[in-house]
Formats: sequence, structure tokens, C-alpha cells
Amino acid sequence: MSKKKVLFVMSSMDNGGAERALLNLLEELPETRYDVNLLLLNPTGLFMGQIPSKVAVLQTPAKVRDCFTSVRGRKAGVWRLTADVVSGIVSRDEETRRGFRWKYFFSPAIDKIPGHYDVAVSFINGQVLYFVDEKIEADRKIVFYHGDYRSARYSEKYERPCLERMDGIYAVSDKCIDIVRSVFPEMAYKMKSLPNIVSSDVVRRRASEFIPPEYDADAPRILTVARITHEKGVDTAIRAAAELKQRGCSFRWYEMGKGLTGDSEQAACEKLVEELGVADVFTFLGARENPYPYIADCDIVVQPSRFEGKSVALDEAKILTRPIVATAYPTVHDQLGVKEGIIAGTDAVSLADAVQGLLEDPSRCEELSFYLKSNEYGNADRVEDYFQALEGER
Repeated sequence: MSKKKVLFVMSSMDNGGAERALLNLLEELPETRYDVNLLLLNPTGLFMGQIPSKVAVLQTPAKVRDCFTSVRGRKAGVWRLTADVVSGIVSRDEETRRGFRWKYFFSPAIDKIPGHYDVAVSFINGQVLYFVDEKIEADRKIVFYHGDYRSARYSEKYERPCLERMDGIYAVSDKCIDIVRSVFPEMAYKMKSLPNIVSSDVVRRRASEFIPPEYDADAPRILTVARITHEKGVDTAIRAAAELKQRGCSFRWYEMGKGLTGDSEQAACEKLVEELGVADVFTFLGARENPYPYIADCDIVVQPSRFEGKSVALDEAKILTRPIVATAYPTVHDQLGVKEGIIAGTDAVSLADAVQGLLEDPSRCEELSFYLKSNEYGNADRVEDYFQALEGER
């Protein structure tokens, strides 16, 4: 069988679950079966150095980089600034704004990528989907959804015509694909759930690489691994930390991640820490190339999200057998059973209650860890399902 020429397209390799999921998948795809190529619309990010050597990283055209690099902190042309200003006037909704900007500014300015592929993969939706649909020549095109379509308020108007031309539409959990199916029922026949690849062996091996130097040994360590964006609920975690401090609980809460370029959420969260007086118990670690030692060496992992697709961080916490508290976002039950962790309300007080319950009940923590240790949460064996997605369902 001749090798399939595959092109993955991604926005960047910045810190995040989708990026880690892409790295895991690229590692598992056999060289004997696929000639794998990767195009990044903005070729930057913490994980650039982790791209497997077997993957050919294409040079991003200058015009593409100009479109998909934030204008903040750099000198941008009048055309690029106009695109942002006009789209911002058209809509305050972020995804609608991006769709408008693509259709009327970016798409007319970007040439098609040279070459022809057997398969082109939009590893996330939105702008990457638009790009794969219009600018890549391939016999088969597929797209992956990593989030809750409705909660994320993706643009049905701009995505629908692209999805009509996709050969396969995949989402990372049953709940996520059900939501996409409810928005686009006429395309249900080409939709399927397909979980992100997470390798237990890789996670455990990398978890032993070092001991986190930032951790305070004198207090229980709580860890949140998430980008600092509205949907991840880091502000809720900060308010929960303030509630726990007021109650006299002993703990240190660490947040690993950073905000998106041009997003004001990180500055707002940093300000909230100061306003609530929790700088002594709540620490921003920033983004880390290897988060696993921090997960392995913490006492509780907290996922304070408002909405999620299927959290890679939770899968990793389960592999490393850490007690978990997650908020009751719409898709949480796809990933966390009652024996695997605590599901709290989405408000700060309910989250604080759940965390305090574990802080004060070591036996419950041990019970959760024991159950996680008794189960296998890696799924590298599911790579066969990706073969079918790439080559067409047989």
C-alpha cells in the first residue's frame, strides 16, 4: 500500500489541550503508512520544539502569517488594521467577527497552498476550517471539534458552507458530536466522535523528569492546568481560593497556562488576585512545556471551566491518579464519573466547598486515587480509528 500524503493544519503550537492532542496523534501515526505534513497559520508556540522529526513542517507564506499574527505589539499594514476594525464594527461576537474578516479580507488576499494531498485535516474549526476548505487541494478533507459548539458560540453562518464540503466531521466526545449534530442535522451522516489520543506511557515517563521547584512543601497543592480564557473559568478558581482562605484552609493554588495573545483575560485575573488578597495562596506558573511533573506532584487537580469539549488535562490527571474536582460544565459527565472525581457547581462557593471537602478528607482522596490507579485511561490503541478517519470509513 502506497503512503497517504496527509496535511494537518493548525493555528499555532501554543499551550493548550488541542495542541497537546495534535502532538500525541502525530507521534502515533506510522511513517510506513503516512507522509505527514504540518502547516501552522502562525508558526509559533511553546510546543514548536516537540513536533516529531518525522513530520514535515511547511513554511508558512508571509501573507498567511500576516493575517494570523496578532497586530498587538507589532507594526501592521493599513490593510490588516482595516480588517480588524471593520470586522469589529460588523459584530461584537468573536467568531462572527473572524468569519467576516476571513470572507471579506483574508480569503481574497491568500493564495492556495501549492501541492495536492490525499487528506487535509483541519485539526480545529473556525479560521483553520475556512483555510482548509478554500486554500488546500485534497481528495479528502476532515475537521475536528474540540469544544462545546453552542457554548463556544462558533459561527454557524460561516462554518456551514465549509462543513458541507468536508468529507468527515469529528468531535472529541459523544456529547460534543451530539451538539454539533443538533446544529447541523443534515450532515449527521458524516459525523462521528473520536477522542484525543493520550499515551499513558508518555505521560508517566515525562511526569518523572523533575520535581516542581515552585511547589510549597508545607501546604496542600492544588493545580489548575488551563489557558487563561473566559471559558476556562480561572476567575472562578481565584474566587474559590479567596473563599477557602477566608475559611482558614491551608493550601497553595497553582495555575498553569497563559492567556491568548491580545486577550485581556490574563490581566483581569492577575488584577483579581490582588483585589481579593490571595497573592500569597494563588500563583500563576505561566505556560510550561512539560506540565506532567506538576500534575503528578499536586494533591488535587481542579478544572473550573464554564464549558469544555473533552479536557486533555483531565485525562492526564486521571492517568497520574490525582484526585479531581471539576465544575458541572455541560460535557463533564462524558469524562468524569462519580468514582473518578467530584463534580461541583459552577460558582466559586460550590467549587470551594468541593475542594475543602477533599482537603479535609484524605481518605476520600485516597479512594479516588485508588480507583484511578485501577483503571487505564490512555488510549493510544484508538489510533486505528484515526486511520479510518484519514482514509475514509470502510
